[in-house]
Amino acid sequence: MKILIIIPHFGNWPPWFAYFLQTCETNPAFSWLLYSNCQKPEKYPANVKFIQQDLSDFNLLASQKLNLKINIFNPYKICDIRPSFGKIFEDFTKNYDFWGYSDFDLFYGNIGHFITNNLLKEFDLISVRKDYFSGHFALYRNTKIVNTLYTKGNRFKEIFQDNKHHYAFDERLNIFGRRLFHNKNLELAKLIYSKLEKLTSKIRFKFRQDSSNPFPDDM
Repeated sequence: MKILIIIPHFGNWPPWFAYFLQTCETNPAFSWLLYSNCQKPEKYPANVKFIQQDLSDFNLLASQKLNLKINIFNPYKICDIRPSFGKIFEDFTKNYDFWGYSDFDLFYGNIGHFITNNLLKEFDLISVRKDYFSGHFALYRNTKIVNTLYTKGNRFKEIFQDNKHHYAFDERLNIFGRRLFHNKNLELAKLIYSKLEKLTSKIRFKFRQDSSNPFPDDM
């Protein structure tokens, strides 16, 4: 299975970026696409590709692909439109079986130990948190029905085009930056995916705990 992990990043590379790249290199079965205005390092792993663009370029690309007015000025807002990366970056994902997204503030272990070929054959969406859809690492099968799941959310157009607020649409719903309790959250995963799972047998979901966080969720 070929997997592409997409990470837009604007501003500066984090201080630990070289170590992040090392953990990408130790996972040669996975590929990364880093879409950023930052300078490409002189040395980087063969499984990491850089696309040098600024935030305005990203807004233009997203607007064209989604047929919406995307005008993001705070890069953190990009998290809200992550579930649409399969559409936004479709020109880069053509030759991949899965696409996904991830964060920079983590180091990868042996991803293949957890995300096995058998798991990829069995499921269409994979989360590494068991309680909700994970924003820091998630995989989507590269098919039309999966790539357009975000459109099943009643508020996706409003959320994508609201450049003043972050809703955590990629994992669990925030109202004006305030995190809701688990039994009321998940605009994307609980509201959309669980509803679709009841309607169709074509989409298979896997929620599991494969990542660790030393900090409590309510910090």
